[in-house]
Amino acid sequence: MEIQNTQKTSYPGKWGAILVIGLGVFMGTLDMSIVNISLPTLVEQLQTNFATVQWVVPGYALVIASTMLRELFSVSVSRPHNEFAFRFMILFGHSGGS
Repeated sequence: MEIQNTQKTSYPGKWGAILVIGLGVFMGTLDMSIVNISLPTLVEQLQTNFATVQWVVPGYALVIASTMLRELFSVSVSRPHNEFAFRFMILFGHSGGS
């Protein structure tokens, strides 16, 4: 005997969530691309070799990711009025910190 699922589950905000996640991934990729493109200029301006300047990319990614994770966990266990700080840090992280 085969059981068929006749109920359709609807998720009203699914397209909005997909859009926000996709935009976040796009902004992170764009941000890291800009950092990678700036490496030759950093080599020239700092008068150093490329191997030294390559450490900028993982350092930058680590700072942005740790800032966003710290804010995510601090807001989830703190009072609701800190939701503004969470939104600010997410936008700050996606804007490249500028």
